[in-house]
Amino acid sequence: MATENFSKQITTFATNFSLDDPPPSSPYYLHASDNSSLMLVNQPLIGDNFHSWFRSMAMGLAVKNKLGFVDGSISAPKEGITSPLYSLWSRCNTVVITWILNCVSKEIRATVLYKQTAFEIWNILRNRFSQSNGPQIFQVEQAIGSSTQFQVTISDYYTRLQGLWEELLNYRPIPVCTCVPSCSCGAMRQVVENYHQMCLMQFLIGLNETFTQVKGQILLMDPMPDIDRVFSLLRQEERQTSIRFLGQVFQYYLLGLKSGSVEDRINCGITGHTMDKCYKLHGYPPGYRSKGKGPVANQVSLNNFGTNATAMIDEMSPFQITQIQTQCQQLFATLNTKALPSPTSEPSSSNAPYQAMANTTFSPSSLPSHSVSGLHPLEDDWTG
Repeated sequence: MATENFSKQITTFATNFSLDDPPPSSPYYLHASDNSSLMLVNQPLIGDNFHSWFRSMAMGLAVKNKLGFVDGSISAPKEGITSPLYSLWSRCNTVVITWILNCVSKEIRATVLYKQTAFEIWNILRNRFSQSNGPQIFQVEQAIGSSTQFQVTISDYYTRLQGLWEELLNYRPIPVCTCVPSCSCGAMRQVVENYHQMCLMQFLIGLNETFTQVKGQILLMDPMPDIDRVFSLLRQEERQTSIRFLGQVFQYYLLGLKSGSVEDRINCGITGHTMDKCYKLHGYPPGYRSKGKGPVANQVSLNNFGTNATAMIDEMSPFQITQIQTQCQQLFATLNTKALPSPTSEPSSSNAPYQAMANTTFSPSSLPSHSVSGLHPLEDDWTG
């Protein structure tokens, strides 16, 4: 009944304008850009992407004011070709058919090419590819449950989850209150709040351990902030983490400069034990015996800074690591530039720390453990 009433309104509206020049507000109006080669969506329908394709096509047709030609609200005039509106309807119907055919794969296009109306093609595609939502809901729920930040940025992690939430809403939308004229029981508001809180918890669960402290602070807030506010707070914490790590690296080298030799500080604390050669970092050679001790196990022991730095790096995203590396390189380049002597002058003892820093190679993992050596190989100064 509603469709018939809408068709009558369209017919009445159409008779009030010139059939040769319908106004832009009319569903029969075709702009100069509304040609048969128009692509309404970027990704064609291939079968598995039906739900996203269906949603995108419906929005594209609604923008063009042609959704009524596929949902059945604008049908062919009952009088047939004798109706003055038939030519307008036929032209728009054909244009909508071409738009649909342009947005499906070649294999699918061949199966609906000879259908007469856009409404018929639309229903065929929906009945063929719109399967039960059960498997789709299971896959999306599984993807949400297994989503973690790992080594991506907060922004990338949130964007991925946001897409999954939107897809899940497409399969399982939030119910609509039937109160007239509007919701007066308050249940609908509580349903929406519970949904947003569920999304917030899923977002917090997948965060890296780096954000444990800020997560605890967020969970203690009453009332709980919305997810956009939480996202903003976590992005600030992410940037501050990068700054703190860079500060620790800089402080580490300042300690080396104060001691008179950077190489002496980039190790376990014994003179000559640089990071790329120290047995404490890379492991002792097989059968190594220190003075007054038995064989030392082939194990690695890191200083406190190294342990903390390694833990922080493991929790950082590639973007953060790259950013920190760039900042460190700029810092060291500045120090070396200021410390290096002029070509005509002799190296001074005050420049030694910077030269040692410039000549130190920080790549422990690139050297095998059996090739390392110290100031006095296999002597007692390697004791740990």
